Amino acid sequence: MSRIAGAVAFAAVLCADTAPAPAQTGNSPWIISDLALEASAANAALAREIVFNQVGRAALEQLWTRLLPPNAQPPYIPSDTIANWISEISLQHERYSPTKYAATFQVTFQPEPVRHFFDENRLSYAEALAQPVLVLPLFTLNSRNPVLFDTSDNPWLRWWQGNAPQNGLIPFIIPAGDLGDIARIQPEDALVGDSAAILSIARRYQTRGVIVAHMDSLQSDTQGRRLLLDIVHYRLGGEPSRDFQVIYPDPDDIDLSLAFARAAETLIGPLQDEWKRRNLITAGARNEVLASLRLNGPRDWGRLRRGLGAVSGRIEVQIVGFSGRDAWVRFRSSADSEGLAGALVVGGLILEPDGAASGGDGPTHTLSFLEDRADLQ
Repeated sequence: MSRIAGAVAFAAVLCADTAPAPAQTGNSPWIISDLALEASAANAALAREIVFNQVGRAALEQLWTRLLPPNAQPPYIPSDTIANWISEISLQHERYSPTKYAATFQVTFQPEPVRHFFDENRLSYAEALAQPVLVLPLFTLNSRNPVLFDTSDNPWLRWWQGNAPQNGLIPFIIPAGDLGDIARIQPEDALVGDSAAILSIARRYQTRGVIVAHMDSLQSDTQGRRLLLDIVHYRLGGEPSRDFQVIYPDPDDIDLSLAFARAAETLIGPLQDEWKRRNLITAGARNEVLASLRLNGPRDWGRLRRGLGAVSGRIEVQIVGFSGRDAWVRFRSSADSEGLAGALVVGGLILEPDGAASGGDGPTHTLSFLEDRADLQ
């Protein structure tokens, strides 16, 4: 089976079988974790002071990268303002030497003052967390003998295990490579896009997106080393997308770490930017959407409440009435209807325009549960 044929079959299997439960991010867009800083000075105490003075601004820079579009240019923020925006700083790890200090931190920002700053400065932003995506780092040397979970022969996997970027709104999962993974997918399965194997590994990690990132390291006497990166993104309920990049590593980078970092950014950057584009909150805007949801029993009430509770962002929710077995829900948000729909997916809810709506004071959109929608599975 070819890779693209396998992708089509993958979608068909997903439609026919029960989809895995939505993965939970377990995080907040306002928390910056694993913030690594270091400094050198006359002694470790002075180096530690330098690092602690850098924490707030370094965390804010990562927050800007996470929430703002690539072309955004926020004004300079004074240090005392940054301090007022931060609710907690936790020290995760630290390391001393006679003249150096290195540490990693977790920094939690207060959402409201930062949102107020965005509104005042007319900065659009996104804060809806996506469901995690599983990355399968497949490696071949001169297009032979694909390796997936064997870290001794897969430097591409080793790089992801130590450097998987987690600063964006889309979290990325790296497989454990244990017996459970090996039983579900082999390197050859990932290479050709075997539908059953990709579905099996997606189910194990409870994710609705799997990226096969095939890195082929080619070596020749005439062109030196080239890295060919073939990226196929399998999405639950959607067509796969494919990208291909050629990366020329620095000859002095023996362990290829810099080249791998560039390759990972090639993979991750467009995904993060597209997610932000689809979920941008327009500064100063206030939009209202009225939607109806068909209820098929008490269980649906619980599912609705859980879904609305999982929504991240500046969304006001009000259940305003009933019509037969339909509940009417009003959303007020700075996002437009497309951005609101993107935020609700995280809670397992699908928001769509109601083609039969007749205007007036009635609902203009419909809600449904993601897990019930065969056409999206």
